[in-house]
Amino acid sequence: MPGDRVDPGTLRPGAGAGEDRELTPREQEAAQERVEETEAAERAAAQSDPDRWRSIYAPEPTEQTEETVELIWPERSTGFRIAAARLWQTRVEDNLPLPRQLTAQTARLRDRMANEALREELTAMVETDLRSMKLPV
Repeated sequence: MPGDRVDPGTLRPGAGAGEDRELTPREQEAAQERVEETEAAERAAAQSDPDRWRSIYAPEPTEQTEETVELIWPERSTGFRIAAARLWQTRVEDNLPLPRQLTAQTARLRDRMANEALREELTAMVETDLRSMKLPV
């Protein structure tokens, strides 16, 4: 059927009784190309999704992002900091507001950030996401 995914090497879809057969190498290659095209289209669509930090298409946080998140939320769980880093990196890539221009060199970063509403908003977003997946916050 149109839109059905076919894993290379499987029986061809729609084959009736007595017609089941393995895909030929050419059919396997064509099926693999369709799978890759579909995945590429999904990745491209995800690049503009501001919620991609919650998906398998989340951007890989940079070292600077990881250091910043560690400074802002040192008391939080590892799972929280991983999710926060993915959210932070997504916002960096999308040029969305972040709690000030931050660097890992700022020793009092956490104190400066404590009263900022955006820190609380990002914290709430990560907590909500972790709770929805029944993960510790």
